[in-house]
Amino acid sequence: MVDSKINENKNEIQKRKNVDEDKEEIEAKKLKSLNEETNEKEKSTNNDNDENKREKRPFENLEIDDYEPLFNSKRELCKKCDKTFKNYCYNCLEVFDSVKKYIPKVKLPLPLDILKHSLELNSKSTALHSKLIAPDDVNIYTSEKMPKYENPERVLLLFPGDDAIPVSEVDPKKYDRVLVIDGTWYQAKILIREPFLQKLQKVTFTQPHTTEFWRFQNLGDEHLATIEAIYYFYQEYEKYCLKANEKLVKSMDNLLYFYAFQWEVIQRHYKSGKSKKGISKRLHNHETYIRK
Repeated sequence: MVDSKINENKNEIQKRKNVDEDKEEIEAKKLKSLNEETNEKEKSTNNDNDENKREKRPFENLEIDDYEPLFNSKRELCKKCDKTFKNYCYNCLEVFDSVKKYIPKVKLPLPLDILKHSLELNSKSTALHSKLIAPDDVNIYTSEKMPKYENPERVLLLFPGDDAIPVSEVDPKKYDRVLVIDGTWYQAKILIREPFLQKLQKVTFTQPHTTEFWRFQNLGDEHLATIEAIYYFYQEYEKYCLKANEKLVKSMDNLLYFYAFQWEVIQRHYKSGKSKKGISKRLHNHETYIRK
């Protein structure tokens, strides 16, 4: 009887022990599951933060007019050259009537001359955007037909170099216009050798700027697309040379109207997953460039 009682007690103790162990195991699993869930949430939060950084639009802080209507436009026939384009003809530099009411107009504080390399295609030139936005203040020349200046000492040449002065040191009373070279950097280095350009005062940016251009180039992100260079020049010119108020400085933002639109076209195209052909990695991983 005694042995039977002892065995019963042992069995009862073992059962309790097993129950306690089961509870401990269940609690351990719950704790592990909770930790894993917490880690996943932290990981997800970090990924969301990274994604938000990636998704920040480069032009969202600029006061650029709404270009959304341009996405809904159709190709049209240019009345001058009888070729079809969307929104504007990049050969004749004419905005089509169907979208003309959406296109902003900018008054430049200093007339702009664009010297375009003859091999630079109109379809790839961003400098032409300035003629569409500021038609009264922009002249375009090709390397086959150079501009002629009676007083070249009164013309600024936007081009970096040891002999270039920053925009902030420009005396607006001494200069009547600014000239910008349009082409690849290789083409620009060829054009800059032209003797008449040596008579112009070179000017460069006061502050560093980085590009948002979508085409591949191996020179560095500080090498801007031509329209970006034009925009930053006038932004700094208003700010440093004319001491303009913020409203006038911000009015230059619309120089990037077509550029920002094209940037968004590229983003939507690749985000749709329809095609990866021709995607530009630029100097960094294209996954951080194409905002997904």
